[in-house]
Amino acid sequence: MNFIQRIKNIIGNMKKIPNWWFSLPIVILAINLIVRIIDQSKLLYIYPLDFTNDLSSYMGRLFFLTKCGFHNFCPYWYNGFISFKNFSLGWSLFTLPLFWLTDSIIAATFISIILMYLVSFIFLYILGKTQRLSLMAIIAFFFFFFGNAITVGNFLRLGRTVSMWGFVLVIGLASLVLYYKNHPLDKKFSLYFIPLYAIILFSHQPEMLFSQILVLGLFLVKKTKEKVQIVASAIAGFLLASFWVIPFLQESLKVSMFEWIDRSIEWPSAGPFFLTNLAGIIIPLVLFGSFYFYWKTHNKSKKELLFFAPILLTGMLSLFGLTKFLYLFRNISPDPYLTFFIFIIIFYFLKTKFENVRMRNLAFVLVSIVCIVSVVITQVHTPLFTEHGPLEKEVISIFPFVEGKYTMISDKNVTSYSKAYYTYAAVYHNLSTAGGWYPHMASKDYLEEYNSMFSFYNKKDCKNFTEKLNRLNIDEVIFYGTECGAINTCGLKEKKILDNVCLYEVS
Repeated sequence: MNFIQRIKNIIGNMKKIPNWWFSLPIVILAINLIVRIIDQSKLLYIYPLDFTNDLSSYMGRLFFLTKCGFHNFCPYWYNGFISFKNFSLGWSLFTLPLFWLTDSIIAATFISIILMYLVSFIFLYILGKTQRLSLMAIIAFFFFFFGNAITVGNFLRLGRTVSMWGFVLVIGLASLVLYYKNHPLDKKFSLYFIPLYAIILFSHQPEMLFSQILVLGLFLVKKTKEKVQIVASAIAGFLLASFWVIPFLQESLKVSMFEWIDRSIEWPSAGPFFLTNLAGIIIPLVLFGSFYFYWKTHNKSKKELLFFAPILLTGMLSLFGLTKFLYLFRNISPDPYLTFFIFIIIFYFLKTKFENVRMRNLAFVLVSIVCIVSVVITQVHTPLFTEHGPLEKEVISIFPFVEGKYTMISDKNVTSYSKAYYTYAAVYHNLSTAGGWYPHMASKDYLEEYNSMFSFYNKKDCKNFTEKLNRLNIDEVIFYGTECGAINTCGLKEKKILDNVCLYEVS
């Protein structure tokens, strides 16, 4: 009997992926990630102002938390708003202690990115140990997820720290849910689930939605008593997060937050979103294919199919562009979907036993090729951190002369955009603007009036332009990207003139 069992174990181990197999993919992706982290460390002394940049908006949120607090009036954007009433709190709260330690928005932000990688690895280690993965497989899981072109581009280069924090929590929730998929629920489940679920709810909306999908899968495979525990734990988590969730939902009805936006995947065509749209087709297909092999490994278990059905359904909706017909789903851009699917694909792959050595070797070759292609895409498609050029240095140098509420008007071919400056000027010069980063923070009427100001200026309708400036309480206007002598000032009073940046007062 022992001899037969040994033979079975040998055959089983032959079907598993050997540890040496992960070496090449880990090295490829680790080098890619480390190089990008080193490049992104320029953030420690250069504030991001370029167009390939969401990070400055999130640093603005952190600044608002330090300066205005929670649910207080904050004057910096859109002639004032209530802080964190219609944008997420999680990452800013996580990073706040780092700001207290460093007294620097940019240092706290960069350190938070490093800490999020560390926390993610801890969660993946827990997931790996509960799923009986080797340490090498756990390390591979980490680099497969964080070293690929999509997550490097989003989490590091674009600086979507809020989304990164959301996925850190999703990984933690997944480790819990995947463990209890095959174990009865106990008190520890609720003890871990409730605070984790609550933090997810006030961290970021796309990842909040993905967490519901994971929890739904667990709900579907549990018996009635355990289903009651899941629902009760979710309600408890909601109540813990209600201090943010309820005001957020109330405010969202007043502003443009949940207006219909078609962000579904389109069939690839030449253009700036070609790679995203192509990935939006390939990755869901890989999700279905990898699930089949995973499911086959688990003897086509009905329980496994039921548990992962919500994820597979989400993949199908995304693939065929049907998310645009579903409330909340339609407001999520493609990248969070693809990132979530990649995480699940990696899990399927690492938990699959291959039928024979030939299949296993083929998988090794394919994964190695995917890793190489991913790194090539990163190098070609994802720019390195953009340092300040002459224009950015000029714009920064004019802010000390701004004394009142301001707005910015730029030339079409500038290398940096006003949204980033609106955050920079608040952080470093305590300046307020009639503009801002997120349209949903302002009412529809306000946005229409604000946007009409630029429309009147572009039409050279100076009378209505200056009228809008006064109605929006704008005291000063910064023009940048064009020689000051060529600017139509509409009769505004000159205050400070540089080569390509000009400051004018509204009379």
